[in-house]
Amino acid sequence: MGSRRRGGIPDLASALTALKDRSGLSYAQLATRCWLSASTVHRYCQGKVVPAEFGTVERIALACGAERAEVDDLYPLWSRANSGPPAPDSRPAPRIHEPVAQAAPVGAGRAARRHRRWAALLGALFLVAALSPSSTPRHVPVASQRPRPQTVAGPAWEQYPAAVPSAFFGVTINSNTGLMPGFRYAGRIDAYELWAFAPSPHFYSGDADTLARMTRRAVSIVRRADPKATPVCLSMGDLWTPASQRFLLDFAAAGSYRDCDAAGVKLYPQHDGDTPESLVALADLIDRTFHSAGVHPALWNTGSAYRVATARPLDAARSIAYAVRFYLIGMYVRYARTYFYNWGGTKVPLVLQAAGGPPTEAARAVATLQQWLAGAGIVSCGHGTPAGLPGTVWQCRFLLATPVGRPQVPAVVRWTESGTASMPVDPGDRSVRYLDGRTIAAPRRLTVTEMPQLDVEAPGDPVLSSGSGSAR
Repeated sequence: MGSRRRGGIPDLASALTALKDRSGLSYAQLATRCWLSASTVHRYCQGKVVPAEFGTVERIALACGAERAEVDDLYPLWSRANSGPPAPDSRPAPRIHEPVAQAAPVGAGRAARRHRRWAALLGALFLVAALSPSSTPRHVPVASQRPRPQTVAGPAWEQYPAAVPSAFFGVTINSNTGLMPGFRYAGRIDAYELWAFAPSPHFYSGDADTLARMTRRAVSIVRRADPKATPVCLSMGDLWTPASQRFLLDFAAAGSYRDCDAAGVKLYPQHDGDTPESLVALADLIDRTFHSAGVHPALWNTGSAYRVATARPLDAARSIAYAVRFYLIGMYVRYARTYFYNWGGTKVPLVLQAAGGPPTEAARAVATLQQWLAGAGIVSCGHGTPAGLPGTVWQCRFLLATPVGRPQVPAVVRWTESGTASMPVDPGDRSVRYLDGRTIAAPRRLTVTEMPQLDVEAPGDPVLSSGSGSAR
């Protein structure tokens, strides 16, 4: 985020404030929809800081219900506030494999600016080629003419340390006993899902516009009954299929997510036995679909597929590894909450706790992950050779909580998708913690397994405060 005051800031701040006031949303509600903090949104609207990227301005405007033309009008205001000449469009360039459906049309002004930038770039490239005739061999071997995928070194993403939400760890409660999960530190129903859904004659056979109108009415009723409620629209399933992706696109384009605080989607393996890491591909499909609709809501993973009860049970060791990695992958794809499906029942391949019974080893391992990350800030995630790791290794870096007055402790959670991998220890690592409660001094080389481990840089172990989660 930018922090310098520049000319043009009052105009941008006034425009954002007008949109916010028109929407009727509080700073907290707007922040939730944009995945920002309420204080950050307040500073933008007060003109105390300017977003470093126009995409942030666009998210705020769309969350307020702005039309495309209004979003276009914000671009020159942001450019002036960001110091004079228009900055490059901060939104990602079009991807090669975007969904077939067309996004909502953008304003002609922005399209013209993008056209001029691409024309200038292509012209520059043409001049470089024309002035450097010796830079390319006269006869290129056929094999080297084949297109090769771009490889860029680095983590999948990196950010200024952002707090791991205390409500990130969730479970769906499929029990009418009223009992809460015993492996969690706190439990309270604070979110209302509208609705568990897939476009199917067994669930819903209408169109997206009709469902959007139903959603608006349902959200209105929920908010009147509980003003502090968090409506989540809607728990979309079967998203591996093009038909469900198309319906999600239509539902998003209908403006349905303006009425909700988050978008619920179901991340689940495409095939029985697939690893939690396979969910990254589905999350990418979902992200591309929302991007095509021009909508960027906070995303919650609200459960598994409806066929989950027919999947083969996992063995005890894999249950522990998969349960913990399920939540880690939720952080990897940057979802605001991740719910395990389900608590209370036993007719699922991976059971955390049966109603009235004790937590399983898998549940206790999830509680250990919660302890590790209570009060922590997440910094980055990545996997494989682009991130400088062995091919099967995944990792997320954190700053762990420490007593007040002491700096946070750098640490990293590592695991493999399958098998084991050997890698050198990070220079600062001093200890390794395991899910079974063991802690050892960091060796010269790490053996990373399918069971996630916590590699801590500071001497000894940080003092960890107890964490909390959420139930639904």
